[in-house]
Amino acid sequence: MNNLKIFLLRNYGSMKNVGEELRLNEATVRSWCEARPRNMMKYLPEISKQCDATFAEIVAEVMERDSELNN
Repeated sequence: MNNLKIFLLRNYGSMKNVGEELRLNEATVRSWCEARPRNMMKYLPEISKQCDATFAEIVAEVMERDSELNN
């Protein structure tokens, strides 16, 4: 399991909950973890507020996953 997925599951409990909280399709959330993590940055303010995480923490998770997928 990748760190981005772990971050989301730790803070929301399930991918379904992430989708519900952000008013997104669950498939969109899954795509962040599996193929397009940078798309998650569009929701940075909401995720930061809901997870009590800094923008820097979230961006670090996103960029780490992006690096894993593209290297």
